[in-house]
Amino acid sequence: MASETDILEAITTIEDQGNQEIIIMHCITSYPTKPEDANLEMIKTLGKKFDDYVIGYSDHTVGLTVPICSTFYGAKCIEKHFTYDTTLSESRDHRLSLDTNGFLDMVNQLRITEISKGKNHRNEFDVEKEAVKYARRSIVSSLKISKGTKISKEMLDIKRPATGIPPKFFDKIIGSVAIRDIEEDVPIKFEDISQ
Repeated sequence: MASETDILEAITTIEDQGNQEIIIMHCITSYPTKPEDANLEMIKTLGKKFDDYVIGYSDHTVGLTVPICSTFYGAKCIEKHFTYDTTLSESRDHRLSLDTNGFLDMVNQLRITEISKGKNHRNEFDVEKEAVKYARRSIVSSLKISKGTKISKEMLDIKRPATGIPPKFFDKIIGSVAIRDIEEDVPIKFEDISQ
């Protein structure tokens, strides 16, 4: 419920008391907050405007989806209401609160989001090396090619796995000569042909 001016005044007041350990929590004060009202983009805005401070998210939605998603907007900590009994109807807070098992579930899911974020650029990943071999294709022999044979287009096909010459070299190997016997339907390697 605070404006930027309110936030600045609060920060100044806290720091004037000698406390530099401040976390700014984005929060929508609605019980429960509908997911469409959570306004998680505000976490990014707070992070840019108050980049000297930790930005968190105080959640009033039902369930775990919105607080989990808040970490992808930059929330470094999450506040969620706690209850021993989520079925109590006397308080509007109980519907949006988590019990012990709910908190354990949220923490476990948060750990997964932490490790799944990765980096902001694409590298080759070791975990993909084997998959690449079988997901991509290479140039293969469509028939048996004897040593000394000049390779023509009709002798070639493109198939999985990617353990031979990549398809982008298809036109370049036409006209090369087999320097060893190549069996039918096998990936052709550069060492099988004259360059």
